[in-house]
Amino acid sequence: MRWERMADVNLNRLAESLKLTEDAARFIFEDRSILKKVRRIRNDLKKIKIASDIRDLIRYRNSITDPGRPGNFDRPSLGDAEEMVLANINRAKESCRTLEELFKIENQVLSLFFKAVRFQLYDIEKDFFIHIKKRFDPSIYAVMDDKYIKIARLKETTRILVRYGVTMIQLRIKTWSDRRFINCARVLRNSLIDTPISLIINNRPDIALLSRANGVHLGQDDLPIKTTRKLLGKSYIIGASVHTPIQAIDAENQGADYLGIGALYPSRTKPESPVCGLSMLKKICRIVKIPVIGIGGITSSNQRQVINCGAAGVAVGEYIFTGNIKKNLERLTQKRA
Repeated sequence: MRWERMADVNLNRLAESLKLTEDAARFIFEDRSILKKVRRIRNDLKKIKIASDIRDLIRYRNSITDPGRPGNFDRPSLGDAEEMVLANINRAKESCRTLEELFKIENQVLSLFFKAVRFQLYDIEKDFFIHIKKRFDPSIYAVMDDKYIKIARLKETTRILVRYGVTMIQLRIKTWSDRRFINCARVLRNSLIDTPISLIINNRPDIALLSRANGVHLGQDDLPIKTTRKLLGKSYIIGASVHTPIQAIDAENQGADYLGIGALYPSRTKPESPVCGLSMLKKICRIVKIPVIGIGGITSSNQRQVINCGAAGVAVGEYIFTGNIKKNLERLTQKRA
């Protein structure tokens, strides 16, 4: 068996995996930082192919007799685009390792090059993982206030929320002890662990961190977004309440992942909140790039108005949890369809 044929196969595999990874960064994740990193590796690979005799390896190619050529030989089952991207990064890492070992004897410079690429891919894999972990759907954002929560029925309530279309849950506790708060957050997080639903903790980055929630929602008087990011790290979702265009732009510049705008309508949950109205929502949706969620007094009757203003989702508390949760959610999801 010739090592040159192995090298040629792994060079092809590496180039193909890098191209798919680059396209995913550009078109699926739309992440310029990852795109630049992958493109730099692809450019470096092209340069080293030109500068060395590595291109001559094509002479040893023999795809016709390759036992791995049949379509059923290497056909792994992938669940979604995220799994596909991570699988291709793994393929690229494995190819680099093989090439690194093969060239240790023949060409130390090439061996070190592929080792360096392998370590760059480790970092890119982490970047994608953080990106994937932070993905969220704010369409129906349920706000669980402490007055609506019965600990004994929390798991059952969560199952209903999951089944009937809620896409994010915020836990907002104002009157409980920290111990009771974190216990509730942990129960809720464990109930959501096998679902795509993100758990957000209101106001408390410490509770979010200790309960392993997906993120935190900050008000104007809470910790600054940049400080919270240093505490929680890149993988946590950070939302921010804003009331004016200036606050919205500032929150986006500080690194908020989404904005909550409200109150849009009079709210019995937070009667002290001034009503900013749909005109303010529309104005803010136009000037920021991150998702905007409408908050305050939203029901099945007015949610379409909120979405038509450009909001990515609606935050609903009282309407969901007062009365029959299933029927309330059915009305919300039917009106949204």
